[in-house]
Amino acid sequence: MTLMPDNKHGRRISTYPENTNYALYELIWALGLVAFCIFAAMALISHS
Repeated sequence: MTLMPDNKHGRRISTYPENTNYALYELIWALGLVAFCIFAAMALISHS
C-alpha cells in the first residue's frame, strides 16, 4: 500500500462517506426483537 500525499485529491478519495444509512440494520434488529417477544408471549399464554 502506498501513502498518498496530503492534498485535496487524496483527502477527497480517502474520506469515508458520512451519509451512509445504518437505519435498515437497526430496523431489522428491532423487528426481530418484537417478533421474538410476541412469540414468547404467545407461548407463555398458550401454556397456561
